[in-house]
Amino acid sequence: MIGSFDPKALKMRVPKVALGSLQLTSVGVVSRPAATFENWMSRDMTAPNVGAIVGNVLRAFRVQIDYARGVTYLEQTRNLDLCDPDVIPLILNPQQDGSYSISGVAQKAGKPLIDGVAVGDRLVKIDSVTVQGKSLGEVLDALRSKAGQIRILTLERGGKQIAVPARVVPLL
Repeated sequence: MIGSFDPKALKMRVPKVALGSLQLTSVGVVSRPAATFENWMSRDMTAPNVGAIVGNVLRAFRVQIDYARGVTYLEQTRNLDLCDPDVIPLILNPQQDGSYSISGVAQKAGKPLIDGVAVGDRLVKIDSVTVQGKSLGEVLDALRSKAGQIRILTLERGGKQIAVPARVVPLL
């Protein structure tokens, strides 16, 4: 399913991707079961979709689509943020009231990468940033930083707020 997260998905960083004459370096990729994205996306396309480039890769580009000629133009307008996948490794579930619950913590060698966080906790703050009402993109941006940096998560569990130190890790 497109909107769900698989904590066991294979993640890796590809050193170089050539897209025509465009050279993208240090691109993060995530596996999906065969045809997951393709089947979902192809229903809205004029031809089968065989893959995707997500928005974080294209953030550094101006994209212009000439539908009449079937051509897409990409112009790099800034450098890619190579720290993009350096993040506090939480799997978040947006709630209808604008809050975010924790649905998982990324693991390495079978151990969670953050201690003190439980599935079902409600994320209240990241350092001084209140997450209630923020978009998922804004919350994910608040979780990103330089690898090794410690951020303080304020969580709500059982009606009480707790502070949990969390280290930013490179996921790829």
